Amino acid sequence: MNSEFNFENENINENLENTPPDSFENVTTGQDVDIDLSENSEEINFSQETIVDKQENFSTPQNSPNNTENGQNPPSFQTNYYGYQHSYQPFYQPQYQNPEALKLFFEKKAVKKTAMHIGIGFIFFYAFQFAVSFILAFFMRNKNVSEFFNNSAVNLELNIILSVLGMGLSGLFILKTEGAKASRLVSYGKPKSGSLISAVMVGVGFCYTANIVVSMLQSRLQNILPFSQPEIELPNGALGFLISVLSVAVAPALIEEFLFRSVIMGSLLKYGKSFAIFTSALLFGLVHGNLVQIPFAFMVGLILGAMVVETNSIWTGIIIHFANNFISVCMDYLGRFLDENILNVCYLFLLSSLILIGFFGFYILSVKNQELFSFKKTEHISSSVKRFGWFFSSAPIIIYCVIVFLEILMVQALV
Repeated sequence: MNSEFNFENENINENLENTPPDSFENVTTGQDVDIDLSENSEEINFSQETIVDKQENFSTPQNSPNNTENGQNPPSFQTNYYGYQHSYQPFYQPQYQNPEALKLFFEKKAVKKTAMHIGIGFIFFYAFQFAVSFILAFFMRNKNVSEFFNNSAVNLELNIILSVLGMGLSGLFILKTEGAKASRLVSYGKPKSGSLISAVMVGVGFCYTANIVVSMLQSRLQNILPFSQPEIELPNGALGFLISVLSVAVAPALIEEFLFRSVIMGSLLKYGKSFAIFTSALLFGLVHGNLVQIPFAFMVGLILGAMVVETNSIWTGIIIHFANNFISVCMDYLGRFLDENILNVCYLFLLSSLILIGFFGFYILSVKNQELFSFKKTEHISSSVKRFGWFFSSAPIIIYCVIVFLEILMVQALV
């Protein structure tokens, strides 16, 4: 046997020189190549088709995920639009052997993961507020400290400082766990050319339209379910007005839009625009923690999210949010100088004007954009309703909703 495989270099070189060019082409094209090892050796044929047939015969049974029939993919690692790497392996349960079922599985896993990050961020926010409140309650046993914090201006400033710190840290936590930057989730640049003014008109007009709708609904349900909210006393004087504007209009517009429209809605946009707008608006309503503000804040959150997406800029939401709160502060201070009847007439005039301005702004936007609010369908297999169910069935989100429910009961009991 050793003599049969003893080839001299000269013989090899001679055979290569005498080999026709077509033989080399056969090697590259995968056709049959005959290699004669000796006179008594058998022909060994290598062909691409034979190798493939051997691989197919060696594969797992017909129902295996490795089967290439019926449109199924061969076993290979793939990266989907959620960033997960996966392969079709036999250890998956039968319901995941279908590529569509597997994609649905990873959609659910991705939504649950984002919900967990957001839910933990909210839990951290409430834990922070509870810890600070507990510390303040300890120090307020002192009479002088208690009198200092009972001042309306100091109380207002303290509340806004706690909200800014709590929401800011929660937003940074969500960004860290999501591995994202706020500016990449939602644009911090200028809004679309010519769309900012009309979008602000639509946003403010919608806010006051929502105010009428919610007020009418609550008045009808007042006998069945009494609505109440904690009263916020605004300080007097020019300095008090300035503090109120900063605390009620400026700071909430900046920090709440950062958390809810930039971080939360921005993190959810990869699951669909309508899903992201609705979910972030609902979370925005729940964080207010009382039955008076939750429905109104939810409706305001819808228009804020829609306008931010429409203009592709977070500044649109900030301006609308500021304008809505600023008008409320002005009306509160104006009521201190005017008769109640005159104030009602002024408020009715303002309300009618803002609603008409909102309709006019909507007309301008619809003319410029024929597909206004008609968001394109995403590539997801799951529906928005199913993704919504996945999100709110996450354990941290459930805990957040329970905290909000307890807060509502506490407000109803104390006020």
